[in-house]
Amino acid sequence: QRHYNWNKYHPVEAAAHKILNSMIRSGKMKRKPCKECGDKNVRGHHTDYTKPLKVIWLCEIHHRAVHKRRRLSDLSMRFRTAL
Repeated sequence: QRHYNWNKYHPVEAAAHKILNSMIRSGKMKRKPCKECGDKNVRGHHTDYTKPLKVIWLCEIHHRAVHKRRRLSDLSMRFRTAL
């Protein structure tokens, strides 16, 4: 079984994650509470991977919800264009 190398197939996204994490580790950027619920255990959500430091801070629950909505929207668009 081959291991899926996400970084290899998503180089722009991987670079954005690397830059953001480096800035956080160096202390040059601080995490903020979740935009939706205020939880302090957050991830940076990129809306544009070409802007690696522009993120929306979301907890795990809200981050997953954003990605789920995006996947559903993508599927809906594909379905409409296939008709």
